[in-house]
Amino acid sequence: MKDQNQVDEKLNSEGMRAISEMVKGLPDDVPSMSWRSQLNERILAEAKPKKAFDLHRWLLRPAIGLGLAAALALVVVFRPIAPDTTGSSVESLMIATHQDDVNYASVTGAGLSVDEMTEFSNPTPVADPLLDLDVF
Repeated sequence: MKDQNQVDEKLNSEGMRAISEMVKGLPDDVPSMSWRSQLNERILAEAKPKKAFDLHRWLLRPAIGLGLAAALALVVVFRPIAPDTTGSSVESLMIATHQDDVNYASVTGAGLSVDEMTEFSNPTPVADPLLDLDVF
């Protein structure tokens, strides 16, 4: 508010009033038609010329876009489907059995069979007298 009051005071000062009267007293200078015509000619000369038919813009860009869209559609429509191992069909059971055999072979190596692996993975518990503390 203080700044606004200072600006108002400066605008209403005698110097500003004198300048305002001088500006009001200047004659209105209207440009002639020949000056306007010359200005328009210079503007047209400086302006960029209109581009001719651009083959790249009208044909190749849409073709590239359509090609990319078609490629995406092919990927979505023809994507490889993983075999279903959760179903109860014969094919899914065969795939599950094969995957189990591959997993067993990669874990056990060449020396153990499936029966040996289950036997060694679940050994019979040994009775430990320290663990059987029936104090109560």
